[in-house]
Amino acid sequence: NHDLTRITFAFGVKGAYPDIRAFIAELERSGYFLIIEDLNLLKAGKKVDEPIQLQLRTTVYLRPSAGQSAIPPSLSGGGK
Repeated sequence: NHDLTRITFAFGVKGAYPDIRAFIAELERSGYFLIIEDLNLLKAGKKVDEPIQLQLRTTVYLRPSAGQSAIPPSLSGGGK
């Protein structure tokens, strides 16, 4: 029995290429089972130093601790 909770996030990212690359690497190194489902380039800078804009869709799978929900209260509406 695998009681995993799946949460999907879609969000935009804008910045310099090295910063976005570092952000994606940080996502991949997180302690969560996270999958980048989709990555779309929305805007590419015409010059090297111009920002780029991406749309990301990620999915994270969470397993609840004993007696607890896998979804943090801040995401389930139970947080303040």
